Amino acid sequence: MKKTFHLSVLVVLAVICGIAFSSCKKSSSGPSLTGVWQETHEIDTQVDSTTTPITVTTHDTTFAAPYPLTITFTSNGNFTFANGGSSEPGTYFTSGNNLVLQPTGSPEAEVTSYTISGNTLTLTFIEISNPGDESESEVLTLTKQ
Repeated sequence: MKKTFHLSVLVVLAVICGIAFSSCKKSSSGPSLTGVWQETHEIDTQVDSTTTPITVTTHDTTFAAPYPLTITFTSNGNFTFANGGSSEPGTYFTSGNNLVLQPTGSPEAEVTSYTISGNTLTLTFIEISNPGDESESEVLTLTKQ
C-alpha cells in the first residue's frame, strides 16, 4: 500500500509538472521594436554624380536631449514618427532584418535594414538614384525609452 501511495504521488507530480511546463509562454525570437525610440546619432552621406569629380558629403551628428526625432512602434503594427512639432503615422512590418514602413496616405513604402542590440536600434536607409543624380544613405541610431 505504501508503494502504491508513493507511485500515485509521483504520477500526480509528473502530471502537474508537465502541465506547468507546457503552459509556459515561450520568449520572443528577438528584441522587440515595440516602444518609443529617440534618435541619438545620425550619419548622412550624399553622393552627387552630377558634378565632375563626383562629390561625397558626410554629416555626422550626435544629438542630446531634447531629442529631435522619436519613433513609436506599437505591437499591432502601427508607428508614428515625431520630429519637432510634426508627426507622421503609418504601419510597419518586419521581414528578416528589413523593416518596411508605410506612411499613412503615401503610395510608397520605405524599406530599411535594422538591427537591435540591447536598447539601441540602428536603421540604415539607402536611396540610390539614376546615374547623374544624387544618392543618399542615412544611418540612424535610436535609444529605447
